[in-house]
Amino acid sequence: MKLVLIDIGGTSVKTTMANELGNLGEVTSFLTPRADYRQMFSLLTEHLEQHYAMDEIEGIAISSMGIARGDDTIGWRSPIYEAFGTTLVPELTNYYQVPVTIENDGNCAALCEYWLGNAQNCSSFATIVFGTSIGGAIIMDGKVIRGANRLAGEFGYFIEKDPEKQYEIWSISGSTVALVNKVKQANPQLEMAELDGKVIMELVSQQSPLVMPHYEVFIEQLAMNIYNLQYILDPEKILIGGGISASQQFIDDTNQKLQELTAAIPSNVIELAIEPCQFGNDANLLGALYCWLEKYGN
Repeated sequence: MKLVLIDIGGTSVKTTMANELGNLGEVTSFLTPRADYRQMFSLLTEHLEQHYAMDEIEGIAISSMGIARGDDTIGWRSPIYEAFGTTLVPELTNYYQVPVTIENDGNCAALCEYWLGNAQNCSSFATIVFGTSIGGAIIMDGKVIRGANRLAGEFGYFIEKDPEKQYEIWSISGSTVALVNKVKQANPQLEMAELDGKVIMELVSQQSPLVMPHYEVFIEQLAMNIYNLQYILDPEKILIGGGISASQQFIDDTNQKLQELTAAIPSNVIELAIEPCQFGNDANLLGALYCWLEKYGN
């Protein structure tokens, strides 16, 4: 079985080929058309036909930013997603004459870990995924918990105190991109065009004073939300995904901060620790595959 997997993110759109066992081919990408999301279909089909023999595929599985509405569309009162989210599945289905599925990226990452990764054999767990924003998901008894408004697991909407504003959502104040931007803004004299989460962690390993004050706030913010999340859901595990989760120091620093938090709260009754998602940046692609197989696989 040959399937095309697509991961639509805030920065880039990644694609690959896979079989039903989850064996991935080479991942290729192009920049997300943020200036005009209406270009998504044309850019995507051009990219697919340049890299794959599309007449041989049996299906297309998509992971996407945005809220999965349960009717093969992505979006929620947002002009960003309405520009492609409501039309992409029927357009690709008609164009290639194969079954197409679409699911929220946070849910895909969690389902990947449930299927093949660090949440196998877990009856309940949550994922927090860092990148351009912050996504997440809640899995109970092998099913995604979606909520009345399909917003369950959207941890990026947690409210945070921001020094420059009264309130801000966590996706804007505490994502990997937010951390990178804060370091850039605090150090305008430096050439940091290539600064990303990986470079941030390299600077953290050097205890760079350019990064550490912002990183420490970033980790404390994360640890407090993990603590709260544990007491709200009480899952077996909380997994952290996104590119930054590949850093063992990031995982260790988060767990160290969790130990400090729990030690400072006498009424705490549980030891907290997080684990990384096993599949990192491939989790969204593999989770999309899992969704397609659940719907159309034999």
